[in-house]
Order: sequence, then C-alpha cells, then structure tokens
Amino acid sequence: MVKSRGPVGTSLPFWDIAGNQVRHHNKYQTILLLADSVIRATDSTQICDLLSDSGLLFVYGNPDQLPAIALALESQLTFKYWIALRTISEGKRGPGHKGLLLFSKGDKFPITKVRVPHPRCRACGKTLRDWGGKSHLMHPDGAALSDVWDDLAVDPGETLPVKVLKRVASLAGLSKKQRGLIFSRKVTETKPHRPASYGYSACTKKLPESNMVYQGDCIEIMRNFRSESVDLAFADPPYNLAKNYQVISDDQSDSDYIDWCNSWLTEYVRVLKPGGALFVLNLPKWANHHFMFLNRIARFHRWIVWDALSEPRGKLMPAHYALLQFVKAGGPIVENSTLRAGSPEFCVRASCINHRRAADIEDTEQLGDVWSDVFRLKHKSSRDSHPCQLPEKLMERIINLSTKSGDIVLDAFCGAGTTAVTAARLGRRYITIDINPDYVAMAKQKLNAVGSGAEIRRSVAPRPKPVYSKKELQLDLQRIALKLGRLPKEGEIDRLSNYPLAAYKEQFPTLSKALKAAKLVT
Repeated sequence: MVKSRGPVGTSLPFWDIAGNQVRHHNKYQTILLLADSVIRATDSTQICDLLSDSGLLFVYGNPDQLPAIALALESQLTFKYWIALRTISEGKRGPGHKGLLLFSKGDKFPITKVRVPHPRCRACGKTLRDWGGKSHLMHPDGAALSDVWDDLAVDPGETLPVKVLKRVASLAGLSKKQRGLIFSRKVTETKPHRPASYGYSACTKKLPESNMVYQGDCIEIMRNFRSESVDLAFADPPYNLAKNYQVISDDQSDSDYIDWCNSWLTEYVRVLKPGGALFVLNLPKWANHHFMFLNRIARFHRWIVWDALSEPRGKLMPAHYALLQFVKAGGPIVENSTLRAGSPEFCVRASCINHRRAADIEDTEQLGDVWSDVFRLKHKSSRDSHPCQLPEKLMERIINLSTKSGDIVLDAFCGAGTTAVTAARLGRRYITIDINPDYVAMAKQKLNAVGSGAEIRRSVAPRPKPVYSKKELQLDLQRIALKLGRLPKEGEIDRLSNYPLAAYKEQFPTLSKALKAAKLVT
C-alpha cells in the first residue's frame, strides 16, 4: 500500500491510497473512490470499514461503471445522489457525462451547503434563470448547488480532475487538519461485459395492433404481443414515491418494486425489434437497478441526464432524472445524429432569443447526454390531472432520435397520453397501455382531437385571486427577519407582520416554505 500527502500537483486535503488491498487503521470522514480502481464491485464494500460513522463516500467514474458499485454499497450505506458532470464534447456525439455517486453512513448527512455564482447568459449577460418578478428569492451568495454540476466541464479521459476534488472537499468540509482519503488504484486489465444471449424465439402470438390505447395490466397485455414487433419502447413507470395513481400501489418494498420492474423490462426487450431502442426514465436510485438488469439482456447505449430542476430541497438540490437508453442486439440502431439541443450557456428569454436570431448567434449544440433545455410541466394550464405528466418536447426528442416515419412506438405507462399524441403528430404509429381507465379515456380524447385537427384543451378549475400575493408576504417576512436578526417564529409573525397569519397559511403549504425567502437575509 502506498500513502502520499495528496494527489500529485495539488495541496488539497486528501490522502491518496493505492494498492491491491485496503488496510488502514484510521477512520475517515470522507472517502473518494475512483471507479477505475474497482476490479469487482464487491471489493468496494471493503472501503466502508475505513469510513467513520456519519461519514461520506463519493464514487467517480463513467455511467456504465457506477451501477454495480452502487448496488454493492447499498447494503451498508445510504444512497443519496447521483451527481452528473458534463464532459468536453468529442467525437460524433455531443457532450457526455461523468457520474459522482454520494453515499452516507449512519443517520446523519454532514454535507456542507455550497453555492456557486449565478450563471449568466452569454448573449445578454442576465442570469440564465429568469426570476420573473421573484428576484427577492435570489440568494446574493449565488445559486445552491444541485446534483447536475453544469458549471464544471471535465475531460472524460482525465482520471480525477482537480476541480472535482476541490468541489468534493468543499462539500465535505475538509481542511488540512481533517483529511479525506482517495482510493485510486489503477486497473490495467478489465474484462469487457458481454450481454447474455437473448434466447427469444419468434413466437406465434399476434402482432399488436398499432394506433391503439389498451387498458389493463401492462405485463399481461404485452405477453400477448409477438416478439420483435416494435421499433421504440419508452417507459416512465411509477417511481415508488407513494404518488396517487388511484388504481395501483406506488408504495411497495424496494425488492417488490424491482421485481415488478424486471418483469415489464423483460417484456419490453422481447417485443423490441433487433436494433430497436429502449428508453427508461426513473430516479437515479432505481436506474442503477434497471441498468444492471438490462445490461444482461440488451446493449447499453447511453445514460442521459434530464436536468429538470424541481423544487429546491436540502443541501444539494435533486434536479435530474436518469434516462437510460439500451438497444436490442441483432440489427443496426436507428439514430438521428443531426439533432441539436439548446446550449446551456444561453437563457430562454424571448427578447434574448430574438436578439440572438437577429445577430445570427449560434445558441445550439450537438445533442449530448445532458438535456437541460427540456423543462418540466409546472403550470397547471399546461398539464392534465395526472401526478407526473411529461412534456411533449421530451417525447419529441426521443422519438425523433430513435425512429423514422411509420415506426411503432410502445409506451406501457401512457398516463395522460403524451407519448401517443406526440407519436401521432410525428407520423409514427403508437401502442400505449395504462391500467387506469380514466387515463385511457383522457389519452383517447386527446388523440381524437389530434386526428380531427382540433386543439387539445385542458380543463383548468378557476382559482380565486388571493387578497395578498406571495411576493408581498415574503418581503414582509424578510423585513421581520432583518429586524429580529433571525427567522421569526409563528407567534412573532402573527404579532409583527403587516398581514394576517391566515394569509401565509393560505398561500404556502407550510410556514417553513414561506420563510425560505427570509433565510436569504439572515
């Protein structure tokens, strides 16, 4: 075992350990493990012995290296984040990404909140995020760090970029007195993964009828489809987050959820044509399991990061979903290499977009593996009564990327019908399934509108205009916080505010949500 003061050329607070065995008497609050140094995923569990109680473990590597390590560590540590870093563009595809897993040991999560300067548009100089009259919520010290570090671009060939080390050191609160440990043995020989043979014979079951919305259990319905009969399969299943899907349970044990997912994934791969693409959207935690299962029966193509920032929560904001793309072996893959995406260096303000067009400023880039230009549906007028509706732009990109006119697109969790509607508009055939009859009826109604050329209209319940706006309530809380020198308590808000306490409870789900603005001034 070799122990050095730190990585060559740096003065960062890390010890570097290299060798064939992990033996050390010290305990470390922070450990950074390089995926390149792991021969067998189970070897990574030895490192847990070096981690102190309530310690943090980071694992840096390529997306296809990390799931096996993540699953090996799950039994001893708590998975917290899959952090994505864009790579420098190279080759025919646009920028890829490197992953940085973050695990914690014990019940505590001693992460330091890190802020980065608010990113600004390369054309107009304004902040990339349009605060839309909510600049009072803009933290003066910068933007809170999310799990997509788009302010860093790393060289995919560099074993461990110094800027990643610095960021990890900041998050872990390391200093020269409290050092972290890097385990960085370099593996020179690796055996490439070879997927098992599919073993799917061309069964005599009927071809599925296209341009259909089926109602029922997706696994049972797909088992009646002939093998190798669809060109593209897309899945956006329930995420096991106890969402209200009315007719199914979204609150299973982890093992039951994974078993269920493996059942429909098996059918997805079976019905795909050779060369057909399978896209699976889920949280990174579950994507690790999907990867390990699919890697045995299909060919991994790319791990896409859909950077769709939701509501900021915690010391790192969970901002993205994992979108796995696998391909069925035996045929050439269909892939549109001409697709481009909006560059993350530019804002989406209409005035700036018009200026860029007039000035002939190139504001797109080759489509890579980090999609930050597709935004979640947040406004009630743009979504149906479904807890997790996808934007049509996401489905447009997936369908345009991996199909040609007339191809068949399968979605066994069609929900509000976004996949079917998008496929129909793009001249593709569709087969969609949902167990909820209300969602099936909703999808059929929208498809009828598309077929007749009518506009899809969504019914939005009228909402009475509140007496006081959120902004004026938040500004008043900031005034009170500045007066007290700290966040006010409920009784102090009731006594010191210019507005009734009931107004806060009516406008915000909790008082802590309302106080988020006041935290910026304390």
